[in-house]
Amino acid sequence: MSLEELRERRAWSQADLARAAGVSVTTVTAVEAGTTRPQRGTLRRLAAALELEAAELAPYLTGRGAALAERLRQSAGTRGCEIPDCPDPHLARGWCLRHYARWRKYGDPLAWARAVAKPKSPSKRRTPEQRFWARVSKQEGGCWRWTGGVDRHGSGRFCRVDKREEKAHRVAYSLAHGPLVPEQVLANRCGTHACVNPEHWDVSSREDIGRRNFGWKGKRDAG
Repeated sequence: MSLEELRERRAWSQADLARAAGVSVTTVTAVEAGTTRPQRGTLRRLAAALELEAAELAPYLTGRGAALAERLRQSAGTRGCEIPDCPDPHLARGWCLRHYARWRKYGDPLAWARAVAKPKSPSKRRTPEQRFWARVSKQEGGCWRWTGGVDRHGSGRFCRVDKREEKAHRVAYSLAHGPLVPEQVLANRCGTHACVNPEHWDVSSREDIGRRNFGWKGKRDAG
């Protein structure tokens, strides 16, 4: 009986066997014709799909596939690899070809399985605070000038991690004295809109700033 007949007894087409074994239809065709030497894993998948052992496929194969299956059949009752859960036959030093090759290359048959993960290099990404202070230039007169982007009034703009922009002097004041609520505004004491020195800004209200600057100027000085 050939592999084709064994397949047809199950009323399977080549596509059915290929799907059950997880291989291509071309592989099934070549194994049935005996024109190619299949890999051991291919033979095991075909045998599992047909509810057989890989060595039991020998009588059903021809050509180069039959030679490999016959060797598997002959080695089925021989000594196996001493590595737990390894189904391959013994080659040397108690190991199969795969584990013996790893011992020859790495000095350990389980070197591949025991590969040590490389330690992660420390992150070079700066924190939001580091990004903020990197854009601050302290001047001799006491002002801390913002060197990043500014709005049309000259006040600094800082982009947070969530891509939300905020006035730079409010960020500096929050870092120094705690967070501000949205209703709180800051009044500038030094007259430099690009200054982010927390000591040059006071918590105030828009009404107080408006009265101090005669109305319209308060809109520009409030932050």
